[in-house]
Amino acid sequence: MNGTPPSVAALRAIRAVLLKDLRTGWRARTSLVAMLLFAALMLTVFALALPEASWSNEPSSRRLSAGILWVAIAFGGVLGLNQTFAAEREGNTIEGLLLTPIDRGHLYIAKFLANLVFLLGVEIPLTALHVLFFNAEIGGARFVPYLVVLVLGTVGFTASGTLFAAMSSSTRSREVLLPLILLPIATPILLAGIECTATILEGYSLTDLDVVKWVKLMVVFDIVNLMASFLTFEFLVEE
Repeated sequence: MNGTPPSVAALRAIRAVLLKDLRTGWRARTSLVAMLLFAALMLTVFALALPEASWSNEPSSRRLSAGILWVAIAFGGVLGLNQTFAAEREGNTIEGLLLTPIDRGHLYIAKFLANLVFLLGVEIPLTALHVLFFNAEIGGARFVPYLVVLVLGTVGFTASGTLFAAMSSSTRSREVLLPLILLPIATPILLAGIECTATILEGYSLTDLDVVKWVKLMVVFDIVNLMASFLTFEFLVEE
């Protein structure tokens, strides 16, 4: 390890923590199932409660269905983010993890990537349900813009969520505290995701002015949140 470049050592550390979290999450699968069931239940309830809006092709209905999708993603994601440090907390190994020779920022990146993979995995069946319940047209030329917006929104939401999950992991009321501090901060990325998704469902592309301004907001939000979280994670996790 003495002759290993710092960048290679950092990548190895990130890879080790990331693979550990992915294996743990996949073996247990309780968090994934809870995220999916909760988000799918929200989509189902809204689809049954608003049948005329669900199947309408009007712009207002598209906007409503996009809002319902992102609200389901947000609340389902909170359930998963609460489990970011669950394995370490239950096994009383969080102190041991922090004592390992890995930069705190790299630990954040690994946790962030694991949460991102899980949330994107949950969004795949949610997208299918969104198409089924709300008659959303995302095929053809709309698929790539829809996918780009979904990824950009998820990155921003997960970047903030991973940081606040670390901050609230040591509190007794973490299940309540995390959504209270995360959702207000994530409101801009959620609003941008709703606007972009609704506009794309109406047939516009990423190059249209109505979409470009929101995509720029999402990109800026993602970059700022990732950089700020990376830099402040060390101080928050040690508290």
